[in-house]
Formats: sequence, structure tokens, C-alpha cells
Amino acid sequence: MVLTAFMSMGWILATWLIDDRIPHEAISDQPGKRPRWLLVGAQLGLWVCVSCAALSKGLPALLLLIYVVLGAKLLGGRWSVLGRSGIVWGLPLAMVIVGLWAFAAYRSNPDHFRYVLIGNEAVNRISRGGLIQIISDLWKMPGWLIVKYAPWSVFAVFGVSHIVSKQHKSRLLNNPLGHCVLWIVLIVIFFSCSGGKRADYLAPALPAVAVLSSYWLIVEGPIRLHMQPWHTAVLGLIVAMLNAYVSLYGSAAAREGYGRNVLEFTYECDKYTNGQDIRFEHTGYTPLQALLGYNQPESECTSTLDPIWIIRPLDEAGAVLVSDPIWQGGTQTEIRVALYTIGNRTKTRGQQ
Repeated sequence: MVLTAFMSMGWILATWLIDDRIPHEAISDQPGKRPRWLLVGAQLGLWVCVSCAALSKGLPALLLLIYVVLGAKLLGGRWSVLGRSGIVWGLPLAMVIVGLWAFAAYRSNPDHFRYVLIGNEAVNRISRGGLIQIISDLWKMPGWLIVKYAPWSVFAVFGVSHIVSKQHKSRLLNNPLGHCVLWIVLIVIFFSCSGGKRADYLAPALPAVAVLSSYWLIVEGPIRLHMQPWHTAVLGLIVAMLNAYVSLYGSAAAREGYGRNVLEFTYECDKYTNGQDIRFEHTGYTPLQALLGYNQPESECTSTLDPIWIIRPLDEAGAVLVSDPIWQGGTQTEIRVALYTIGNRTKTRGQQ
């Protein structure tokens, strides 16, 4: 996911900047110190990642800001470390980037910005189900982290236990791997406080989970499991191949074939429409618009011209093209979409 890429890169850059093993005087051109251009580049990269994460998914970008602020004290040891992140100029830069996009989006379609992007995608995702539902589902995110990302999550827990056993619990975050623990904890808490919960929201935590699990396998593996470091690499390859096989042939998505059906339908649609305007009606959360090169709010045209073509769920005769099932409705009914023409301007492939 795009969000996961920006969050992970932002976490890496933030950790590099606020790590307490980097002295404050490192922002200089002194011999043996990290060059200023490298530090400024890392700072710029961090706040660009914050901006892009906000543009990708909105509120989760706050996690990077929270990590920078808390990490300065918990990882860096003092609040003054916060200055290393470039927050004085980086945060205003991120706000300007996001603000300019928000202004342009609002000017383009005020209703869509207010009711869909802000109301549905932000407010409703957080408040869905109310406080009682949020509290009753608090177990889901930590539970999914362990179950969905096994075996690495299990090894990561072993890694944290090993760190704790070697030093006092209060100094856990002062360990060189404390940034991994802090990042994982923040992600689990942040998404646990949201009404909408999904296991893939935990994806930005996976690099930290991988670091902790690798640490345990390499440091403790030879002792506990009689494993050499190269055994860890082989184990990773085996798990990766098994996951790939399950995803391609054994997963629900592979069995249902909805993604493949969407691709086939858009490929055929492109042949029929030949670049002419298309209107999308009630196509749900499918990638139909993106795959056909559109980005329009529900039931709105992409130009001032009347569209010749309409794509909507199959509901009547006269469709030019009908898809195979592309998603499942609330009543377990498989939904098909169809390509229709407006009026009598029917065009067949033979007339192209």
C-alpha cells in the first residue's frame, strides 16, 4: 500500500534523526560528523513522508508526528532532541502541502470534500459503532498482530522478552531496538481507538516486527533453536513462498476471482468505449474507475459533455457488456456490473 510505504520510510528517517546515539552537534560540517546536507535531506524526506501519508489516507499520518514527539523524549532522552527532526520548519511545510491539496479538492467539489472525504472517510471511520463498540473491540488489533502476522510476530514477542530479560523494564525503550517497540505500540493503540478496524491497518508495523523477529532468531536462535543466521534466511524464504502460494491459489480472493473479473471487464470496456466519456453509478468500492482512467464522485460525469456510456450494476436488459461477479453484496449475493449506452447510440465492437 502507498500509505504503508510512506509510513515505513517516515519511521526509518525519524528514528535515524532522533536516535540518542547521534549527538546534537552532528548537524554540522565537522570532520567525522554526518554532513549537514545529509541531515537536512533526511529531515525533508521525513516531512514529505508525513505529507504524502496524509494525502494517501489522512489521519494515520498523525502517527509519524506522535512518534517524533514521543521518540524525542523516550528514545532520544530529552525534549531538545526534537529539534533534530526539523519539526520547526518541517511541520509547517507538511501542513502547507496538505492544505493546498485540501483547498483544491474543496474548490473542485465542496460536497464530496465535506461529506465523503471528511465525513465518511475520516469522522465515520473513527466513530463507527460508538464508544461501546470501540471498547469491546480493543482486543482485535493486538490479536490480529499476533495471529495474522505469525510466525514473525511470535518471534518478535520473543525478541522483546529477551530485551526485557537483559535489562530493567523501565529501560526497554533505551535499547537500540526500543524504536521498534515504540512504533508497534503506537500503531496498535492508534488503530484500536478507531471504530473501523482491519488487520491490514497494521501493515506499517511490519518492518519493526521483522527487525525484532530477526534479532531474536539471530541472537537467540543458535542457543534456543540451534539455528545459524543462514537458517533464518532460509526460513524467511520458505515462509514467503508459502504465503505467495496461499495468496495465489488458496486465499478467498483467489477462489472467488473477483479481482480477475474486474480486470477482464475493464479490458473489454476499454475496447467498446474507445476513450469516450463514461459515467459510473453505484459501482461501490471497486477499482473500476481507476483502471479505466477516471476519478469521479458517484453518479457524476467527468466532462461537460453527456456521456455515451454508463457502468452500473446489472439491473435490466440491453447491456452491451456484462461482467462476471466482481463483489459480494450484503445478502451474500454476487454482484455483476454492466456497460450500457444512453439513448440509441449503441456501439458494438464491430463498428469500432
